[in-house]
Amino acid sequence: MARETIIIDGVRYYADRPRSCRGCYFWKNRKAGCEAKRVDDYRRYEAYFREELEIPILIQGNRSEKETLEGILDLLAETCSSKRKMIRIAGDDKPIEIVKSRLMKLNSLHIQYVLDCLKENTTYVRDMKQYLLTTLFNAPVTIDPCAEVPSCCKSVRSP
Repeated sequence: MARETIIIDGVRYYADRPRSCRGCYFWKNRKAGCEAKRVDDYRRYEAYFREELEIPILIQGNRSEKETLEGILDLLAETCSSKRKMIRIAGDDKPIEIVKSRLMKLNSLHIQYVLDCLKENTTYVRDMKQYLLTTLFNAPVTIDPCAEVPSCCKSVRSP
């Protein structure tokens, strides 16, 4: 099925795109896809995770960790709004759908667990962003309330 197109200023556009997109440099020149959609996706995921993970409440309880919590929120929104098909987790490329699914299962207890893992980690971390993403990805399956030392600190290694 062919999509209907229109021509504006000599440039062919798909007619089903919103009018506001038709003037967009990225969309018009097909450079990097629609930036407006990426920003919208990012903001939606950021709002979702801010509410779902109770970030304001976590910040109140962990004032010294405000920057870390905002970084976690940013990393989650950035990862879930990524247009990549695969995301690298603990050295393995995983399909974005699996990564999103696992990250969307996180709650405030998982975030507190990740903060505890970060505090108790004594080894040098070369790539903090990758380490944090791996820890967040593994949090739902590694959280163990009976463990003395969080298992994510033992099992997650920096590449």
